Amino acid sequence: MRQPQARRVLIVEDSRTAAFALKTQLEATGLVCDVTGELQAALKHLSTTGYDLVILDLGLPDVTGLEGLAAIKAACPDLAVVILTGTNDSDLAVQALKAGAQDYVVKGEYGQLLMRTLAFAYERNEVRRQLEALNEQKNRFLGMAAHDLRNPLTAISGISNLLASMLEGVLDAEQKELLGHIETSSGFMLELIDDLLDIAAIEEGRIDLLTLDLDLCEVVAGSVARHRHLARAKSIELCFEPPSTPVVARADERRLVQVLDNLLSNATKYSPSGTTTTIALGVEGDAVVLSVRDQGPGIAKAEQVRLFEPFERASSRVTGGERSTGLGLAITKKIVEAHGGNVSLESEVGEGSTFEVRLPRPG
Repeated sequence: MRQPQARRVLIVEDSRTAAFALKTQLEATGLVCDVTGELQAALKHLSTTGYDLVILDLGLPDVTGLEGLAAIKAACPDLAVVILTGTNDSDLAVQALKAGAQDYVVKGEYGQLLMRTLAFAYERNEVRRQLEALNEQKNRFLGMAAHDLRNPLTAISGISNLLASMLEGVLDAEQKELLGHIETSSGFMLELIDDLLDIAAIEEGRIDLLTLDLDLCEVVAGSVARHRHLARAKSIELCFEPPSTPVVARADERRLVQVLDNLLSNATKYSPSGTTTTIALGVEGDAVVLSVRDQGPGIAKAEQVRLFEPFERASSRVTGGERSTGLGLAITKKIVEAHGGNVSLESEVGEGSTFEVRLPRPG
């Protein structure tokens, strides 16, 4: 393990004795250390000096618990933070790791363990930063590639439609089928490209919401009406009984329609003929609740945990030969979370699936 060399460390510890002992030990290894005993002073140091790592006590005079960690991560998101904890604070230390700390050490138990902890923390943080940079490059590449492919595909789709219209009555059955294949394939590829553009934008934090107070009864009814003809082509009934009073949420209508379209499309793709998909809308406490319940094959528990990840699909198959990009549920989750809500799934194999979206009501 490569040891930290000529790196600058900020020690945030209100006990002068403990801070001095820690500083002495670290500087003996070649590190450069600054010490402060309060969060506000630490934030001032961070604003003027470049540090490689922060060693943070969670019990400071001007802040307690994880608030200090949150403030430091907000000020310097890419900085590695190691927590100083007491012998009886293991639960708090674990919470700190979940909140963004790289590692923790027990006060007084330093020696070689401390140096290994700092080295591991620094290296892990560097790897994380490199992976994030690579992920940003990947998203930019996907966005550019998808954008450049969209225009020619739109032209292909438009030309195939134009040919079918101009040559109506001239084409034989096989020629019509070939044009139909061109239209279907180009349409699917356009859908995939739009999904890739959405995923790239969302992962880069570019999901802009134009939120208004919306009556979701009207929004849901409109989406159900648009999907009803596709469902009936498979003898699937879409059942939606609007509530008697408005159900209002502050949301971006275009994005919310995208969520509904993804959920209704999935229900239709994976449900067999002769079944019913039930859409429900209501209010529970401070949340608006929308659910889509189908009578499809259901989803195994082991598959549910990753179903909202990009390009993930359940083992169940579509029932009418439809195609799926594997991005719809990932996009749905990101859009709902951007609204301050959450989406969940309840399903049993052979018992169908229920997707539930919860959105906060206007304040």
